[in-house]
Amino acid sequence: MKKIPMRRCLATNQSFPKKDLLRIVRTPEGEVKVDLTGK
Repeated sequence: MKKIPMRRCLATNQSFPKKDLLRIVRTPEGEVKVDLTGK
């Protein structure tokens, strides 16, 4: 059985599978964007 990567939500402090969460990043220019690559 393969291990499912888990990540913690900053808002609720609950753990969820990585694929169920969005990654929000700040670019070097200061913009806030959703990172669709998840990396």
